[in-house]
Amino acid sequence: ALIELLKDKDWNMRYSAANDLGVAGKRKAIPALIEILKDEHPPVREAAVRSLGRIGKKKAVPALIDALKDENLEVRTSAAYALGRIGSKRALEPLEEALAYERDERCGRMIEYAIEKIKGKRR
Repeated sequence: ALIELLKDKDWNMRYSAANDLGVAGKRKAIPALIEILKDEHPPVREAAVRSLGRIGKKKAVPALIDALKDENLEVRTSAAYALGRIGSKRALEPLEEALAYERDERCGRMIEYAIEKIKGKRR
């Protein structure tokens, strides 16, 4: 039912559904969460990114790497955190590239944290 709510006309419903799917940790939600990363509303995209990080499967890594380039600061920051949480070495180079062009200090620190976490320098 939550996956179906990702298609709701009301972005608040899509946001809630994306967030709840991460709390539920349902792997079968990954494709739908990846799809909703194209949503026009930044809070919906951010909720999807956070949920993908909570579910924590490497299948989400390419979509999260793409989210590092999102126009919205919170989406980019959450994507970096999610990538660090998943821990895929495949994300190292894209994170390092994102760090080179990120202008926001807080997001930059999150990218650095993700890099360190993946390299095993942080818990």
